[in-house]
Amino acid sequence: MLTRRLLILTALIAATPVTALEVGAPVLETVTMTGQPAVICSGPALSQNGRYLTFNCLDSNIVPGDNNQRYDVFLRDRVTSAVERVSVDSNGLEQRFDSCCYTPADDGRVAFLSSGAFVPDVQPPPSGVGRSYNYLRDTNSGTTILISRSLQGTPAFHSSSNYVSFPPKLVVVVSDTDLITGQFQPFVRKGFIRNWETGAVEYIATAAPAALGECLSDESGYHRDGSCLDGKPGAGA
Repeated sequence: MLTRRLLILTALIAATPVTALEVGAPVLETVTMTGQPAVICSGPALSQNGRYLTFNCLDSNIVPGDNNQRYDVFLRDRVTSAVERVSVDSNGLEQRFDSCCYTPADDGRVAFLSSGAFVPDVQPPPSGVGRSYNYLRDTNSGTTILISRSLQGTPAFHSSSNYVSFPPKLVVVVSDTDLITGQFQPFVRKGFIRNWETGAVEYIATAAPAALGECLSDESGYHRDGSCLDGKPGAGA
């Protein structure tokens, strides 16, 4: 009987998610390649399962080959302690533009925001013009794709928000560009749900990004009648 109980206890411990592990001494996650504290870092975001941590940092000593002197987005695997820069293109090349506003998914994929041209048909913005794009970095395949793209295939600039569903499949994109029609209307913000696996797009609201993010707690966690599952307004057609 004791053996059976030990086996059950062992199985439970093995299945315990990172977030449920015992709390120990604080651990500094933003460190350089030599283990020193990285400088000028901000905005940590944790995946729902607690395994992946993303953060924004200007320090050029976190990974090799960081020479752009810009804020980059990094992903730290809290199980393996591996760190990689996710604000790069599919060839691993950097851009001389800041990247930010990221959300890590439980499988290590990261949605992030940048003005950089991480795909061939995106042009960097003219000087003084803010043209941000939503990207998805798949750390398993090493590819970077553009999420803020209309159904006509045109890049949708002046986009923001990267609220990712759990399981990772859907992402909120807020943009001045209508992802369905491709029409650009300056300062007319619209919210869309994009399925990054199928490419499908659905219009949900003209609303603030924060309100839309509250409506995407899971794959079905948003309503089209103007309310979210938690009773807070924000999504609706």
